[in-house]
Amino acid sequence: MLFFKRHSVFDRVHLTKGLTIIDKIAGHNVKRKPMSEKTKGKIRRANKGNPKSIAHRKELSRVKKDLFKRKILKSPCYWKGKKHSEAYKKRFSIIQKGINQRELNGMWHGGISFLPYNPEFNNTLRREIREKYNNRCFLTGKESKKRALAVHHINYNKQDNREINLVPLLDKIHQMTNTNRDYWFALFCYLKNIDSEIMIGGLK
Repeated sequence: MLFFKRHSVFDRVHLTKGLTIIDKIAGHNVKRKPMSEKTKGKIRRANKGNPKSIAHRKELSRVKKDLFKRKILKSPCYWKGKKHSEAYKKRFSIIQKGINQRELNGMWHGGISFLPYNPEFNNTLRREIREKYNNRCFLTGKESKKRALAVHHINYNKQDNREINLVPLLDKIHQMTNTNRDYWFALFCYLKNIDSEIMIGGLK
């Protein structure tokens, strides 16, 4: 009986020797059994406080994507397609309303974001501003791969569409400019070497 056990182990090792990690996970010629809670606990304790290297994360991402293509995983991302219960959604909605509702939100500025843009601020003007800066973010110098760059009003006046008042920004940078506006206004004026009085004049 002991011989057969040893032979079985040797046979599994022999069959999986030439396979990649993806083939092993996919279950090709591999006999797997569910892990016990004790084993899972050991893995969790071993991984706790041990951050994965960039190379390890890239390899893990590649493996997940490959398994997703083979339709072994439902999604390459853990959260994508994950469904929450109705009770969770309702509780989360109540919490968010209490934190982020208008005056309670740190980015609230008296509702000025609801003011309409000037008709001059159209697709043609925005495209001209992006082309002026070679379709690169004014602050980072990077291109936007997923979507067109946002066009930001330096003095935050949506009616002031002077070329000097407009700069292209990445979406994440554009969102940041909605906080601490005095800082961003001063920074853009400094980087563009513009007198702040000229920009404030556009507010009148």
